[in-house]
Amino acid sequence: MTNTHVHDATMGRTIRKATRTAAILGFTSVLLLTGCADNKSASDVASGARHEAAEPVVRVPAEPEWYSDLPGTEDAIYVTATRVSPDRQMAENMAENQARADLAQHLSIMVSTLQRDFDEQINVAGDLELLQTSQVVVESVTHTILEGTYVDKKETHLTDKDYYRVFIRMVLDRNIVRERYLEEIKKHKELETRLRSTEAFQQLERKVADYREETEAGG
Repeated sequence: MTNTHVHDATMGRTIRKATRTAAILGFTSVLLLTGCADNKSASDVASGARHEAAEPVVRVPAEPEWYSDLPGTEDAIYVTATRVSPDRQMAENMAENQARADLAQHLSIMVSTLQRDFDEQINVAGDLELLQTSQVVVESVTHTILEGTYVDKKETHLTDKDYYRVFIRMVLDRNIVRERYLEEIKKHKELETRLRSTEAFQQLERKVADYREETEAGG
């Protein structure tokens, strides 16, 4: 009876000791697994952060140097324009339309100046028929010249939203304006007769002749 109780007590202590050992090992395993998971998660986060930082950032580049640095010349008028659109062709068209509208204003000023030079020497405004003919000449020159404008510089940039920004520079040749203006005047004989005796007309003819000589020599 005594031996049986001793044996049972010994067995109980052994089982409790084994149970505590198993619990400690299990808890330790959980800690190790949790630690590995945390380390992996931190590693992944760090790796992801490095990957994200390495992605290129697309920024809108500065405008071209020629965009605001316009040539100063008496023989040509330069204007610039820029427009943004998700469609590249649309951006180009809008920029060209804006530049052409700006050139139209410059052209109007130039033709008005030519017209004023004539009016100061003969009273065009005092002759209704002559005034109407003169206005027809101005409208014809303006319409024809605007069709002959051209883009001499253009750059397309990609914005940070993947939109297209188009920069253009458009040119209007003053010599062509003078030449067309003279040609239109000569189509109306009465107007030409009245203007031919003026200094403004003679000066216009000289400038056009010089331009044509330079063009032929260059060709």
